[in-house]
Amino acid sequence: RRGEPGELVGVAWGITLVIFAFLTLYVTLSKKDFSFLGMVLPGCLLGFCLFSLASVLFGFHLGWLFAFGGACLFSAFIVYDTWMIMNRMGCDDYVIACIELYLDIINLFLMVLQLLGNDR
Repeated sequence: RRGEPGELVGVAWGITLVIFAFLTLYVTLSKKDFSFLGMVLPGCLLGFCLFSLASVLFGFHLGWLFAFGGACLFSAFIVYDTWMIMNRMGCDDYVIACIELYLDIINLFLMVLQLLGNDR
């Protein structure tokens, strides 16, 4: 039985919360240097946006593969932005830090929601 659309949103938020908590815990406990992501992620995001635009213009749709790639991309952004907040940003940078994590979480949520809703 398929659930109501509202249930799907709740499940997507739950999955997003678990992923965010796990990634934040990983960055906090690992003490690894994730600065290399700062060079990789902008190019990946540009490619993702161009691919998204091309899919709209040319009418192709990769469904779950596109959503999975987006979820991985925005998970990597959570890792990088969390690392930046912990290691490079100061106390005065709290507004930009909140905006960055907010955007990462919202985009991850949208990709998870798309993954869950692809079979509908």
